[in-house]
Amino acid sequence: MDEYFYVVFAADEGYIPYTAVAITSIIKNIQPPIQDREKGFYFHILSDNIGEATLQKLKQLEYDLSLTYPCKIECHLLSDRDFQELPKVKGHSNYLAYYRLKFADYLPNSTQKCLYLDSDILVRADIRELFATPLNSKIVAVVRDRAVTNHIFKPKTQGIHIHLSESHPYFNSGVMLFNVQAYKEQNIAQKTLDFLKNYHTRFHDQDALNAIIGDSSTILPFKWNCILSLKKEITGRDLCFIGEKGSINKVPLTREEYEQAKQNPSIIHFTCKPWHSIYKYLDKNYLPIRYPYRDEWWEMALSVSVFKEYFNTLLKNQHQNDLECKVDSMLLKIQELDKRLNRHLILFRFFSQLWKKIRFWK
Repeated sequence: MDEYFYVVFAADEGYIPYTAVAITSIIKNIQPPIQDREKGFYFHILSDNIGEATLQKLKQLEYDLSLTYPCKIECHLLSDRDFQELPKVKGHSNYLAYYRLKFADYLPNSTQKCLYLDSDILVRADIRELFATPLNSKIVAVVRDRAVTNHIFKPKTQGIHIHLSESHPYFNSGVMLFNVQAYKEQNIAQKTLDFLKNYHTRFHDQDALNAIIGDSSTILPFKWNCILSLKKEITGRDLCFIGEKGSINKVPLTREEYEQAKQNPSIIHFTCKPWHSIYKYLDKNYLPIRYPYRDEWWEMALSVSVFKEYFNTLLKNQHQNDLECKVDSMLLKIQELDKRLNRHLILFRFFSQLWKKIRFWK
């Protein structure tokens, strides 16, 4: 049995406040009666650079949270050296997204389980329940990705095409409970890095992990990585669940599974970041889409005393920038509408010319 509940994040300096919210939500949702207090949480943050002032804030956070439940927070600075042959993730100037593949290097050799979490999450349940998931010989316990897609990975030079069909349990990598010994024994980190060097991917290491791990995964209930879709609000088209007719907005869940998780998620995974303006995404009527549990995230964020000043400033600036963000979002909507109109216009011209030719030959 492990000495601690090990949890790993990958975050640069700018994402540390959001990581602190995720950590706080874990500790604050440990349910009474609090058992196993002798087995605390050990949070590992993998990063490229963290300033001394931020490190001191994390030390204070560790002290504050330990008053509720025993925990440690440790930061590890990694080098980009092992990742320079890989493509950088869109929107990132570094290789931080790949750091999580090295998590096992920073845990005791005997570690059995480790939970990796993205920073853009909010825990709403006692996460020790997730740690109790039996992994047996499987490498990882994960949640199926919300989107249903066919994945074909093409080699960058020579090699076979790798195809993951719809029946493959393609998972989201934002919440992963690892069997650490199996991960190390099967050399998953290096195999994943090699795959990224040799194959084109859309979702980078998430694609690579799916290709390498394959069926050696245990599928968790959707509530443990609840990613809610905004497609219905944005497009006006309903989602298509298992057992329902339709080919657009398909979701690999039953409607009941989705709705139950939506009503009471254990971990909410924010595709729309709660620290962004509510006007970043507009519905079909050009009104802001308020992502579920956004207010709950902000309540948790403002309770993190060491970053309270940061979040108050962020909230103030957010309100000031709402109008600018709304204008930008409306322009994007108008551009999308213009593209659709142009496509329809091209089709109209094509059929109009075709009809003229048909009439001529008559």
